[in-house]
Amino acid sequence: MAMVPGTPNKMRSSSGAKFVFAEHTKSVRACTWSPDGSCVASGSNDSTVRIWDCVFGTCLLTLTGHTNSILSLSWSPDGKRLASGSCDHSVRVWNPISGECLQLLKQHTHLVRWVGWSPNAARLASSSNDKGVRVWDPNTGVCLKLLSGHSDIVEACSWHPDSVLLASAGWDAAVRLWHTGTGACMQVLLGHSQKIRSVAWSPEGTRLASAGNDANVAVWDPVAGMCSHTLQAHVGTVESIHWSPDGGRL
Repeated sequence: MAMVPGTPNKMRSSSGAKFVFAEHTKSVRACTWSPDGSCVASGSNDSTVRIWDCVFGTCLLTLTGHTNSILSLSWSPDGKRLASGSCDHSVRVWNPISGECLQLLKQHTHLVRWVGWSPNAARLASSSNDKGVRVWDPNTGVCLKLLSGHSDIVEACSWHPDSVLLASAGWDAAVRLWHTGTGACMQVLLGHSQKIRSVAWSPEGTRLASAGNDANVAVWDPVAGMCSHTLQAHVGTVESIHWSPDGGRL
C-alpha cells in the first residue's frame, strides 16, 4: 500500500466532467462507488486498486499486492472493507482506510471474474474461470462452500436480499440458484442460447434477470423456474443489467 499525494485530477472543461482519474498505467477493468458515495475504487490491468476522493478529485490510496489484472471490486455494505478479484487467481480483502490487506483468498485455480459481498456482509462470494463459485467467511478467510455444477466459466453472480441464496451466470448458458448455507443447487434456469454475462436479483428478491451473448434479457420467476419475460430490443451482447432501486425498471 502507498499513499498518493493529494493533487486534484482535473478534466478539460470542454468534456463536462469534474475530474479525470488518470494515475493507472494500464486499462481500468472495474470501478465501484463506496456505499456513502464519497469515494470510487478502481481496478486495473496494472495490478493495482486505487481509491479516489470524489469531492476533491484526489487519489487517497494505491493498494498493491495483486500480481495480475483486477477484474472485479466490491465494497462491503458498511464501507469498511473492499474486496478485489484478480487474474492472479486470488481474492483480497482490504481495509480501504489504512490500505492493509486483511485477507488473501487463494483457492481458485483460474482467474477470478466476480466478487461480491452478501447484503449482511457475513459472506463473500467469488466466481472464476475454473467453473466454480466459492463462498468465503471474510473474517477468517475460510472457504465455506465450493458451488460446482456449471460446465464452463462462471461470469458473474448476484446475492439475494436474504444473504442466503446466490444466483450464478455461466458461459454454459445456464443460471443456477444456490443455497449458500448447504451448498445445494435449488434451480437451474435454462433459456439463453449463448453465454450469460450478467445476472441480478430484483430489490425485493422475487424476480431474477439475466443477459448475455444472445442479445436477450430474461426475467425469471425463480420459484417456478420459469422465464416470465424475454426482452429483445438489443442487437448484440448484453454485458450488464441492473434493477432500479424500487424494482420498477430494469
